[in-house]
Amino acid sequence: MTDLLDIAARLEAACDITGKPSGRHMVPSMTKLAEMQTAMGAKTGDREAGELGEVTACLTACIDNEAKLFDALALVAKEAVDALRSHGVPRPISAAPDDDRWILGYDPTATVGPPWLLVARCDGGWHDEAFHEANPTMWAPLPDPQPEPTGWRRAEGTIRIIKAWSTDIPWLTHLVEVIKPDGTPDGEREPDMATGIEDARRRATAWAAKLGLPVDEVDDGNVVPFKRAEPNQ
Repeated sequence: MTDLLDIAARLEAACDITGKPSGRHMVPSMTKLAEMQTAMGAKTGDREAGELGEVTACLTACIDNEAKLFDALALVAKEAVDALRSHGVPRPISAAPDDDRWILGYDPTATVGPPWLLVARCDGGWHDEAFHEANPTMWAPLPDPQPEPTGWRRAEGTIRIIKAWSTDIPWLTHLVEVIKPDGTPDGEREPDMATGIEDARRRATAWAAKLGLPVDEVDDGNVVPFKRAEPNQ
């Protein structure tokens, strides 16, 4: 990481021309000079004056093109500096990507192995390669090749409490599940089984805190209970 930061610093310094002499400020005056020389040559028939005008115009174009090229390279260099520093300097975990990619996380609470470990997002936080809970405070991107994403996505919709029953699970009275915005159950998150409405409410509250979703309680006499065909393993 130190080498990357050093490269970034040298690249930034190389592109800084603030206060340094530059030929670009001469382009307007040299353009006018070339026009005057060319016009004088044409008016007086002075061949040397005309050729001098052509040389001045060519030199002006070269300076202008080099200035534009430097500007373009400076923009690319700035992007490179930002990229090098982003890879070389850990950032707060709050700035980590909000998707299913793996990153290098710094977990100061880790008791086994080094505090830097591979982590990925999960419902309510982060997990490591063994799917153990992780508590990173800083992060840095991984170099290529990247590991396969986990497939995790942030929950959307509502947490719904519904009546349920099963011949195989006699104590089951309610299910707590995530319902997506389109009204279908979230198949990536297994419903939670409850022994009563209060138990269901406690479980729904825990889910709401973890997923950041509102709770929708459907528990009245007009609702047909959901029959669970087989136990949830």
